[in-house]
Amino acid sequence: MMRSFPVLLLACGIISCEVISTKNVKLPSSPEKLVVNGVVSNVGVGVYVTKTLPVLQSNPTSPLLEATVSLQTNGMPWAVLQKGADLYMSDSNWKYTDNLTVEVQHPALGKALAVPEPLPSALTMSEVSAVYTKQQTEASINLAFRDVSGADYYAYKMIAVKDGVPLTNESIYKIPLDALMNDLSFDNQTKKIISRLFLLKEAGNNQTIRANQVKVYLYHLSAATYDYYRSLREYDSYNEDTFAEVLPVKNNIQNGYGFVGACSIDTITVNIKQ
Repeated sequence: MMRSFPVLLLACGIISCEVISTKNVKLPSSPEKLVVNGVVSNVGVGVYVTKTLPVLQSNPTSPLLEATVSLQTNGMPWAVLQKGADLYMSDSNWKYTDNLTVEVQHPALGKALAVPEPLPSALTMSEVSAVYTKQQTEASINLAFRDVSGADYYAYKMIAVKDGVPLTNESIYKIPLDALMNDLSFDNQTKKIISRLFLLKEAGNNQTIRANQVKVYLYHLSAATYDYYRSLREYDSYNEDTFAEVLPVKNNIQNGYGFVGACSIDTITVNIKQ
């Protein structure tokens, strides 16, 4: 009996630790805030509005919040954005010299403001071509544009299209995190990009749609906009690495969270060649 006594103590200790580790912890609450993310561009404005969630509440696809979203230029009301399925949008362009403010008004959460940077200069793609691969499941795409002198920041996106209809429902205002770049290696030179794009989409009833066009977007980002999306990309990488250093995400929203960026967008649709 005496020899088994330490074993019993050890077992009791393990059970005790397990009980302690499952106790509920009361987390501090914080007031709800508006969350505003969007892009102001030379082709229009898109803004997504939601709110902060309580700690541990899982809702990665928060619905678009009912609010009034408007644009002010030089301190004067200019336009009210219309609520769509996923974004508040306006097709109004704004000039480089405009002093623009994005205002979000919510009856319970108050008013949030964002002052984006001025638009970078508009760039035009000098070359875009697309060719089917051998199995015609992908397209090989060549893109080129001329960089301007100084520090500049870019992103690009390619979408498969069938007879003018995109195969994916992706907003022009969604800037891709995996295609960000700066011009440190090609300042004031022509930048060439070679990429591949999957072209097939399942349509049900054993039917497959194959794209015959590619739509290409080139984003010329402001410095702060590039920094914000780069911080998002690094934050996503941190979430995948338990031991990584926590990196803060940029924010330019007064009385809220999020970021409204500025960029110039050039877009072109090309047919895929055999």
